[in-house]
Amino acid sequence: MKIMPRTNEIRTKLLTRGNTAMPCLAISFSLAPRRGSSAEWPTSQVDGMTVAIDANGGGGSKFRLTLSESRVDQTGTSTTGNTYIFDGASGGSGTVTAVCPTLYDLIKALNDIAGVNAWALNAPHFLSLAADTFQDLSATAIPNRRNHLSVLYRTVGSGTAGYLRIGVPEELDNGHIRMTNIRGTSTGVTSGTVRVYRDAFSQNLGSSDVQPLLQKTLAAAETAYLDKDISDAPTYHGPIIVEVDSSDLSAFSFSAGYMQGDV
Repeated sequence: MKIMPRTNEIRTKLLTRGNTAMPCLAISFSLAPRRGSSAEWPTSQVDGMTVAIDANGGGGSKFRLTLSESRVDQTGTSTTGNTYIFDGASGGSGTVTAVCPTLYDLIKALNDIAGVNAWALNAPHFLSLAADTFQDLSATAIPNRRNHLSVLYRTVGSGTAGYLRIGVPEELDNGHIRMTNIRGTSTGVTSGTVRVYRDAFSQNLGSSDVQPLLQKTLAAAETAYLDKDISDAPTYHGPIIVEVDSSDLSAFSFSAGYMQGDV
């Protein structure tokens, strides 16, 4: 018998800072046959795809992401595949597929490629890609659609804001989320805020358009910015971002407790 999750089950997610923490993008790739102008023939069949990130390889020495499609013929011999290049600030060297100044623009462009599925992880869709502050990534195979690859990590020095996404950004998961607690510690902070706001792909809001569902002053010591029980936990329309931001923040460690808001 399959055991279904309880609607009042409280889950916890962690928000931390580090070069290998809190990826901003998820990506997967399907090997399903295609039709039309990209139809597969015995002499050229899709065999996989890799993703690479160069922090300053794009126009203006800013962000560049490259997708490389591998193909084989009927004997298994490699043939030429397609390459897709996305720059964050302006088109740099080579044939640039698209300039994507924000995470929203990149996700939209990636999902236009046959077989590719991409969505936001721990970052708002308005996150700027016109920067050189992402971790480099050598060509890495993208798993099939049943799994995904977490990429687009920011460097510790890339800025003060930290982001935690609760709920995936697809329209199929725009349900309600009940937040029971947000608590954590900060280092080097003298000012700043902890904010909770909705961030759905369909809205495509800019940073100035965000309407906080919760906003509290950031403190250095262990602080409970939200502390509720099941009976009075606030309900938010997901997906949501928990943001920690300050002009002088050097480290943080936060936890967010939440539960399903509806069935």
